[in-house]
Amino acid sequence: MARRIIANARVSSLLVVFALLAVVLTASAARALLTPTAVNISSSPATSSYLGQSVTFTVSVVGTGPTPTGGVSLFNSVQLIGIAQLDGTGTAHFSTALLPVGSYSIVADYQGDANYSPLSSAAYPFVVNPRSATVTAVALPNPVQVGAATTITGNVFDQNAL
Repeated sequence: MARRIIANARVSSLLVVFALLAVVLTASAARALLTPTAVNISSSPATSSYLGQSVTFTVSVVGTGPTPTGGVSLFNSVQLIGIAQLDGTGTAHFSTALLPVGSYSIVADYQGDANYSPLSSAAYPFVVNPRSATVTAVALPNPVQVGAATTITGNVFDQNAL
């Protein structure tokens, strides 16, 4: 009889442990994630650049609790610009000089973390303009004589020098 009581006590102890574990796991799974209050985009230079000019996009994720952590993906319309991790302030930076000429809707996708659910930013309009140049030419001798040898020297000046 004593053996049966000890065996029953061990089984009861295991059942209590499993029940407590189930309560803990259920409580953890039921914890709702916070929604970030905003995913913001800014850029330098602001709103537009010239072809080949370096642009830095800054993404900030703002939350109501602890500072958001995790990854952010940045897209120019539908093409991926890059993926970065948020720093200790909830900010990530993306730099590129490879955007072709055109108008874009830049969007940041925050991937979420242990405290916050994923969230996308509003579209941030950005334009990459073509570069403009001035061309000058000088003919020597001047005036040019019909049938005579002439040298033409030209210069191209980038009006959007970086």
